[in-house]
Amino acid sequence: MPSRSARLSVASCLSIALLSAAGCSRRDGPAHTDRNGTTLTIGFGSTTGTRIQQVADLITQEGLINLGSNGRPISWLAKSWSVADDGLTWRFVLKDGVTFHNGTPLTAAIVRDVLATQLPANLGSAASDIDSIESPSPSELVIKINHRSTFLPEALSVLIHPDNSGVGTGPFYVSTTGGSNLELRANDKYLEGKPQIDRIVIQPYTSVRTAWAELLRANVDMIYEVGLDAVELVSSATETKVFNFQRPYAYAVLLNTQRPTLKKAAIRQALNQAINRPQFVSEALGGHGRPADGPVWPDHWTNDGHFRQFSYAPSDLSAQHLSLTCLYSDPAYERMALFVQQQLRAAGIDVRLELTTVDEGLARVSKGDFDAWLADVGIGPGFLRQNLFWHSGGPFNWGRYSNPRVDEALDAIRHASDESQYRSAVAAFQSAMVDDPPAIFLAWSERARAVSARFDVYQEPGRDILNTLRLWRPANVERVAHN
Repeated sequence: MPSRSARLSVASCLSIALLSAAGCSRRDGPAHTDRNGTTLTIGFGSTTGTRIQQVADLITQEGLINLGSNGRPISWLAKSWSVADDGLTWRFVLKDGVTFHNGTPLTAAIVRDVLATQLPANLGSAASDIDSIESPSPSELVIKINHRSTFLPEALSVLIHPDNSGVGTGPFYVSTTGGSNLELRANDKYLEGKPQIDRIVIQPYTSVRTAWAELLRANVDMIYEVGLDAVELVSSATETKVFNFQRPYAYAVLLNTQRPTLKKAAIRQALNQAINRPQFVSEALGGHGRPADGPVWPDHWTNDGHFRQFSYAPSDLSAQHLSLTCLYSDPAYERMALFVQQQLRAAGIDVRLELTTVDEGLARVSKGDFDAWLADVGIGPGFLRQNLFWHSGGPFNWGRYSNPRVDEALDAIRHASDESQYRSAVAAFQSAMVDDPPAIFLAWSERARAVSARFDVYQEPGRDILNTLRLWRPANVERVAHN
């Protein structure tokens, strides 16, 4: 995949027959323990662009700061930060006592070198705002910029691993990479305390079906991702619990605005008006998602419910003789693709569906060899990713979309000097995108993870449970002997 910003997430289906067959051989028991301590085995049956190494990165590495679900920056490796009155100097103070998995202390110089390498790709065209990155002391990092940039804190969620080594500062570290699976161990020196799980094994499977069968047989303890079509079915299993969380990713049909049939803004607006989004969530997603009435993440602090939105107002476009091919890159997207096809055909548009692999889809889209592509795009919770996708100079603007109002609004968001300017610019961005949409926005996606009842999972509202792995523990701690 091109980058974390463009990562696509595709769900897979499970069958009732498999659930019935696998359920017959389930065995009860405590969380697995041996001389290695408590082991959590994660069944990875993803058929998407997500790789096992990307999952391991989420568990083992950390960034300088992170974004909360409301789009505001929150502390991570940075203990605190401040911004000069002119907005051109950012000072970060690192947390005390943080070390990498190999024992190397975290220093501002290391963070400086990582950011110097990775920030340009993370910021895209906004990288021109960076003037210098300095480390005046081992615990202090100073970033000087040429222009105010609200995109800078969003970009600082980049994971810190020196020399691209994969060695991070997180609660677990990669201990074994040989063979088909990946093994992680608890970081005894983690600043927030050693995890109660001693060992994690990420085990790949050819499909989510196989992984789910192994969960019911108690051979794995968690399924990394449960297909949306199977969430309700999986939830009925008594020995597992399903955890859903809303993701700042939107199901959207990216449109190639260079195609003659899609050049006109009025046509693309009509395509959006042809989609009944609540019905899409209900029927295509089984209720697991939120209608995308616009491109702005619904939980962002600026989104007060008063922005302009896409509305369901279908019109007859048969006189336009529109015809397009919609690509989709996983069989699990078929139900969503069929829903879009049905709604657009009702508006008089001839839509053909074509299944591709993720790699083939990306290759065709990046070359501009497509009409439309149904994908799960990470454009929230802030606006840096929106800039990467929709600005005329954005690296992921595969549809060659260009609108001066959108560019102006994104630039105003980027350089806003206060919250009032920022909020006004966001409203202008949403309005411009509703008038001239580069995609058919469908719904904000939801992900589901299944975990065996043998583990007590620490859950925080709105967060992925992978973020709290350090706090998980065996459900019956008295029966577990830790070494």
